[in-house]
Amino acid sequence: MARLLACSIAQLVDRFDRGLLRFGYFRRPFRWEDEEVISFFDIILRGYPTTGMIMAEDADGSEFGVEGGESAEGVPWQVVDGAMRLEALLGALGHRAWSRSLEIGCDLDTEEVVDLRDVVDGDPVLPLRAVGSVNLLDQWLGDRPWLSSEQVGRAGRVASRILDYTIPVTVIGPIGDQELSEVFLRVNSGGRRLTGSEISHATRPRQSGASGAALRDVGRSSGFGLLGPEESAASVAVATADGAAEAFPVVISFLRDRAGVPHVRLLPKEDVIPVLIRFVARFGAPSGRAAEMLRRWVWRDAVTDGPRPADPLALVGPDPLSEALRLLESGVKSAAHWKPDLEAVDLRSAAGRVNALGMLSAHPTTLVAGDGWGPGVPVEDPRLLGDLLDSNADLLTVIVPDQELRPGGRHTLAGRLLHPATEPGRLREVIEAPDRDRAALAKHGLEPHAVDMLRSGRFDEFAGVRSEWLDGRIARHVQSYARWGFRDGRGLPGFGEGGEG
Repeated sequence: MARLLACSIAQLVDRFDRGLLRFGYFRRPFRWEDEEVISFFDIILRGYPTTGMIMAEDADGSEFGVEGGESAEGVPWQVVDGAMRLEALLGALGHRAWSRSLEIGCDLDTEEVVDLRDVVDGDPVLPLRAVGSVNLLDQWLGDRPWLSSEQVGRAGRVASRILDYTIPVTVIGPIGDQELSEVFLRVNSGGRRLTGSEISHATRPRQSGASGAALRDVGRSSGFGLLGPEESAASVAVATADGAAEAFPVVISFLRDRAGVPHVRLLPKEDVIPVLIRFVARFGAPSGRAAEMLRRWVWRDAVTDGPRPADPLALVGPDPLSEALRLLESGVKSAAHWKPDLEAVDLRSAAGRVNALGMLSAHPTTLVAGDGWGPGVPVEDPRLLGDLLDSNADLLTVIVPDQELRPGGRHTLAGRLLHPATEPGRLREVIEAPDRDRAALAKHGLEPHAVDMLRSGRFDEFAGVRSEWLDGRIARHVQSYARWGFRDGRGLPGFGEGGEG
């Protein structure tokens, strides 16, 4: 059963506050760029309609600790479609439970939505994080007595427009994990939205198969990491295929050993997992030319937003190589316009994960001792890396604040090392020490001339030198797996194009 509701932003935030709106199995890394968030809020402030969200009621409420039989108002919803928009709302409004704050504001003269990092002190720009409550808005206005009455009135109208803006929400359910997974994949494959009949078909009871929890356990026991809800739930939809239970460990081995992804938190796009499960369940472990083509597909897909197969889970190739080529040929053929995004410093984004993998390819080691590790330990050591990523630790540790390196304090990888977090200032002391380990620093892109720039406070020059090193390191690593410019297709690989790369 599905019903259509009109929910205001204030109502959605309230449901989130009360634990009645959860991302559940379907939360993906936040991938919107700042410009996309600004465009979304511009639509809201202009009162233009926006795409609806799809929510699903939990079948028995057990996942959220809610007993069955409650009123509709008390039944928790899982987000099936619309997670990026909901994350943008919570982040920009500065929700207290949200780790990533989005610096978005509204110009009270022009009503234009702007990036707060481009705003000069004293500009009449209302941060959207002040819109979340009357108290916050009153406090912000009280701290700015110089604002005109028109600007004050406009601030109130902006707040009302945002909080009262309604979004169409389709609520499905009650529904179980497996049916929910099918809805999720149907919504997110090929960009085609579900019709009412498709929703009804997807929510019919199915024969039970492997659970998301079981798949998460396989990832944990294999050392590949505890799969997040989005990876495991996406895979539940294919877990009932013959041989799927045996296929998943093979997929993990392929990603780790052939595609160079040591941990699931570094896998740029998690939706390759169900595709690979279906492939392995049908054809067995990838090998030879088919494995090479799959590896190229994983990496080309990681760094581009090109077209995807209409249904990536529909195997149509008669043999493993044909199927691998179908996947590869459905994507972007050239990387002519791609380059590393050095503003991506969050491992929740595909670009941030690609950056981390590129930095990891330099085989950096720890520079200082920490909790359970000493100096000189390879960051890629499975015990160290696995423990850090399983605990959701941030591997990109700041040595120079963004505001010292970039106008407006924009994020940049140039001031970060791929290194476990440690005491503030401790890394700088070791990096700038007279007896520093030059070989170890070089693995972090800190050559002697870059360290000299750092010591003397020439941060602009330091950012330029290290950005150049990062660009080259990450781009070469991606190319070593994606192999743009090499011949795709059947037949023996050309010179320098070995199956293992």
